Amino acid sequence: MKRLERLRKKVRDNDRKMVSLLKRRMQLTSQIGKHKKSLGLPVKDPKTERKVLGNALRSGRALGLSSDFIESIMWSVLAESKRAQHTYRKTSKESINIASTLYLPTPSELKRAIPLSPKYARTVAIARNDIRKILGGYDDRLLVIMGPCSIHDIGQAQEYAKKMYRLQQKVDNKFLLVMRTYFEKSRTSRGWTGFLTDPHLDGSGNIKDGITMARGLLQDLAELGIPAATEFINPLTPGYLGDLVSYSAIGARSSGSQMHRALASGLSMPVGFKNGTDGNIATAIEAAVSAGAGHSLLGVDDSGEIRAFRTRGNKDCHLILRGGARPNYGRKSIKRVQSSMKAAGLRPNLVIDCSHGNSGKLAKNQVKVFNDVLRQKVKGNRNIVGLMLESYLNPGKQKLPEKLVGFNPSKLRYGVSVTDECLGWDTTEKMILEEDERSH
Repeated sequence: MKRLERLRKKVRDNDRKMVSLLKRRMQLTSQIGKHKKSLGLPVKDPKTERKVLGNALRSGRALGLSSDFIESIMWSVLAESKRAQHTYRKTSKESINIASTLYLPTPSELKRAIPLSPKYARTVAIARNDIRKILGGYDDRLLVIMGPCSIHDIGQAQEYAKKMYRLQQKVDNKFLLVMRTYFEKSRTSRGWTGFLTDPHLDGSGNIKDGITMARGLLQDLAELGIPAATEFINPLTPGYLGDLVSYSAIGARSSGSQMHRALASGLSMPVGFKNGTDGNIATAIEAAVSAGAGHSLLGVDDSGEIRAFRTRGNKDCHLILRGGARPNYGRKSIKRVQSSMKAAGLRPNLVIDCSHGNSGKLAKNQVKVFNDVLRQKVKGNRNIVGLMLESYLNPGKQKLPEKLVGFNPSKLRYGVSVTDECLGWDTTEKMILEEDERSH
């Protein structure tokens, strides 16, 4: 035991020296940042980064250390160095309304820190392929995209995912369950814009923590074998999270946006466009047609470099009916929409959102929509391919304060939505199990 303690003491002493060297490196980095500012040079210097990384890898190999080990450490060091240098970035006269900036890791840096392992990649690839088969009529299961209106707590989302996993094992022949992991919220006026932009629900706007925690949750779901669905609002978000997402929606407020149509045309997953908040269907049909064709657009690659992209077009685009001023899940409404889709050259595949305008934003009405739409499918409308449910651990909703600065999230009720009203888990599970039993 004495020898073990002596060895541990040496490790602690070595750790202190290592941390001291890291502190000295950051001090030097800050001096470099100040000098770059005085010279008007950019913070990012890929050529120098590659040189620094190459030198570290050669030194590591000479000392018998693995390249993967050295590379993982150095990417973290380089990311922190850029953050420190960014503090001294020259402020543009054209940025008078920018209060502050926060350095973010590039997509490639975040993916190295929270990687897509072969196991996780299989979860995503299988789910995307299964969804494509459902859309194409080659898989008779019903796609059910279910989960909270918005993610606001990682632990609670993980608990919900585990319940979903157990339910999927019971209904695998009838349903394909995909979890809603909505990290961004589109707002008509003001309000919390989602976990990605304010993960601590305190007004701090720590997007770095938001994207890191969001990617960590998606990784947890992939490990569990639960596919994830999300709504992409910011066009940069797919670079950070897209490789762990199996299905994407473009929301009612974004379907008319040229930027989002071009974005969807290049995504590697099936994409559903929602009809407008007023119930307008034409915009969503036009969006699906547009996203099915190739586009040229500006974007950022994994290394953080701005690129001009040319997309091939996404052939797995379809419509999501979410209601408007009145519901649009009824038989006549669905038939009318499907006729319009055919006339536009689209496959008449529809996902029906049981919430929002179709439920009058009352969670209990989702059960009625769910049952009505399933009856239509049983009676022969095979182009109804999926349903969306807003569901969480406990029923109802709770309101966040308009100003979140200083708010304590521990005051929130456990497992209750902080945005739209949701069904509780018990009701959700019951109606899916009952439908599964009826089909046997």
